[in-house]
This record gives sequence, structure tokens and C-alpha cells, in this order.
Amino acid sequence: MTSPNIEKTLNPNELLLFKDLISPHFNPNWHFHPELQISYIVKGRGTRFVGDHVESFEEEDLVLTGSNVPHLWRNDDIYFNPNSKLSTRGLVIYFNQELVNKNLIQKNEYYYINKLIKNSARGIEFYGETKREIKILIEKVGDAKGFQRIILLLEILNVLSHSMDYNLLSSPAYTNVLKADDTKKMSLVYEYVITNFKSKIALQDISDMLNMTTTSFCKYFK
Repeated sequence: MTSPNIEKTLNPNELLLFKDLISPHFNPNWHFHPELQISYIVKGRGTRFVGDHVESFEEEDLVLTGSNVPHLWRNDDIYFNPNSKLSTRGLVIYFNQELVNKNLIQKNEYYYINKLIKNSARGIEFYGETKREIKILIEKVGDAKGFQRIILLLEILNVLSHSMDYNLLSSPAYTNVLKADDTKKMSLVYEYVITNFKSKIALQDISDMLNMTTTSFCKYFK
């Protein structure tokens, strides 16, 4: 895994961006960006990282991640084998928070969407009938143009905001406090853990890798 990148996915004149991602494997970079993101996995398996939450994922995985929440869908190692015939596909919607600006979101009609946006700071996994309903709407976004996409996105947010089929992912106290200077060190730690999680991981080895004492590393990592 390379350094977690601070990505900008929309240009200043866009509120929404739809991507149908088809490739041998998903983006292997741990990253975050200002836009909120709705991700539906059509094809592919591996490990999902959202904030401080780690869990396996497979087809039909549906997650909403909030603004600047670090995330990664890392495929299993076999997907990175040059001889692998496996492939992945993900439907992704990025949208600007201005779509639900602070003045508008305080209105009574936006009560449930306001709650949804706040919960997205922890990442939200949806399941059950919600997944099937959202997949149809996301596919419609891919076919739509212009303002029709905004209408469909609002419909998606309305469905998600009223769904009872969800789990919050990151811990309640989690906040992204990463700075540019931290990203390389934290990336090395994540890469080391992913590579060696089946073996005993020694604190001294990770500290040496970062040229830090074990005491300094513990304080830094905490």
C-alpha cells in the first residue's frame, strides 16, 4: 500500500461525479478526499478499511464514506498476481457537501439526511433490501445526464437516510487527524501489518523500520 493520498475528485464546477470502475484490482492506495462517496462493489473481494475499521468485503458491498474519511478496498493478493484472470468492478458516486449546504440541511425536511451525513463521518455499511434498491438507483445515475443525476442522488440519500439496514463502521471517537507529514509513516505501518498479519508482529521491528524508539513509536501511533 502506498501513502494515503489526499485526493480531489471533483472540479470546482461539479457537484457530482459517477464512475464505473472496471480493472484487475481496485485502487490499492489508502486515501481520503473532501467529497462524500457512495461505493457499490459489483465484483471483487478483499479487505475494506474505513477510518479505524477493518473488515472483509465481497460482491454487493455498499458503503457511504463521509468527507475526508480515509478508506481503501484492498483486493486479496491473488488479484495482484500477473497471471490472475480475476477482475473487479465498482460503481462509485462522489458528491460535494455543497449539495446539502448548512442552511438547507437544518430544515425539517432534511432531518433524516442531516443525520445520515453526520453518521457518514464514521462510514456506513448498508445491507439487505437497501443494497438492492440502491444498486438500481446508482445504475440510473450512470445513465443520466445533468440535473437528472442530482435528482437521482437525492433519491439515493433519501432511501439511505430512512434505511434501518445499516452498521456504523469506525469507532465513535474516531477522527481523521492525519497531516501530510504523517502519511508516509502511517502508510509504512499499514503496509507492514497487511504483509505480516499472519505472523507475529514485533513492536521493535516496526519501530526500527521507522527509525524510532519503541516508546516514541507507541506515543506517535496512539
